[in-house]
Amino acid sequence: MGFLEVDPANQKTTAYAVGDQAKVVIGECLAVLTLLASENVTRGDALVSAADGKLAKQAVGAMGEQGKVVAYSWEASNVTADAEILVHWCPAAEPAAAA
Repeated sequence: MGFLEVDPANQKTTAYAVGDQAKVVIGECLAVLTLLASENVTRGDALVSAADGKLAKQAVGAMGEQGKVVAYSWEASNVTADAEILVHWCPAAEPAAAA
């Protein structure tokens, strides 16, 4: 599992043309990714994959119901719109029930 690296010459919403390279980041790293709107996270919260390639906070006691933990928040966010946050991307994280 990975995510697309945005080309600095383009915006995140720029569509790829036929023949363009789409670089995929795989493996553990720090990255700025999109958190779903209205997710209340603090540093260290487990994040799972959500709709449209965004992340959501793992729900309490939901081990396996939302898929595998793919990242951990490195900053807090509690806004009503989608938010760009710094995360520790580690798609090989062990699944665990949120407390």
